[in-house]
Amino acid sequence: MPDGGGYNGEEATSSSPLTFHSENIGQWSSKQEGLFDEQTRRAAQQIKLRQAKLRRLRPFILAGSGLLVVLVIIASIMLAFVPDQLPPLPGNITLGSAGAVQVAEDAKNVYREQIQKFYNKHNDGEVSGTIDNPSEDAEKEALSAMSDYFDRQKDRTDDDSVKTDLSIIEMQEYSYKGKPNEIIRVGESLDTDKMSELQKIQVWSLLSDAYYSIHDYDNGNRYFDLAISSDMEEDDETQ
Repeated sequence: MPDGGGYNGEEATSSSPLTFHSENIGQWSSKQEGLFDEQTRRAAQQIKLRQAKLRRLRPFILAGSGLLVVLVIIASIMLAFVPDQLPPLPGNITLGSAGAVQVAEDAKNVYREQIQKFYNKHNDGEVSGTIDNPSEDAEKEALSAMSDYFDRQKDRTDDDSVKTDLSIIEMQEYSYKGKPNEIIRVGESLDTDKMSELQKIQVWSLLSDAYYSIHDYDNGNRYFDLAISSDMEEDDETQ
């Protein structure tokens, strides 16, 4: 056939942009290896620079860590000696006094704040009750917080009379909340030998009411008789 209109496969192959010559393979591989070597060299250089910076900063890092440890130790020591944050006790806290009213108000605030904390912690809506009408669990935590408040106040004084007055205020608060068992718990723990006659009457009266409310009439009558007889003796002494 004539060459003019024919198809020369060898010539087409040699001029095609897809031409692949085996002699170029080594050159391409060499270029790629050189590129990877350069990247590796740069990465290694960056690592060395970072390590050098770290060595320069290490003394400051160690010093900062040591300072942090010292600060934590100092803070712990300071917290151990922080004075009690409770408000100071009024000079007179006998039942019915302005001081007793203030202590009772502080105790009420502790009680309500604990209930608020309870509902803040259980804010998923699955716990029933409110601050004014708390659930059993919320009230239990609040009563415990109030008891702790009175215990801490008692720990602040060595005066047995003041400790007894605090216990009487506490018993009265439990009485207002309808908690006879709490009244009995506090009242039965007191030492009558360290009480004035007035304090005895107040404690025995509260205990008598508490026992009557749980239908323990024997103890209710016993403390009622003690309160009445002590009241009569006090009247005789004042006449």
